[in-house]
Amino acid sequence: MTDINEIFSKGGAMERCCKRAIRNCALSGHTGHYRPDALIEAIHRYSFDTILMAVNAADPHHYSFSEQLLPLAVEKQMAYRNESPGAWPHPCIVDTTAN
Repeated sequence: MTDINEIFSKGGAMERCCKRAIRNCALSGHTGHYRPDALIEAIHRYSFDTILMAVNAADPHHYSFSEQLLPLAVEKQMAYRNESPGAWPHPCIVDTTAN
């Protein structure tokens, strides 16, 4: 969690991004590839609009994004998208950006 602590510290990346977002951006999002822990912690610290996550065939067996992170994203009403297109259709992932 060292990276998350640095990102959310005073003068860290989130402070700078939030100042810039007020002027230039409508949405905020984040992504991760290795383990869902840091992304879950980030969601608890900031109200992100979107998340891009890596879900593939191995997901249910190793640090599962769909089991650990996806339910929190749904609860927080975040838009979410899978960045591993070969994994579609995944029973737990819905592309909320599609109309």
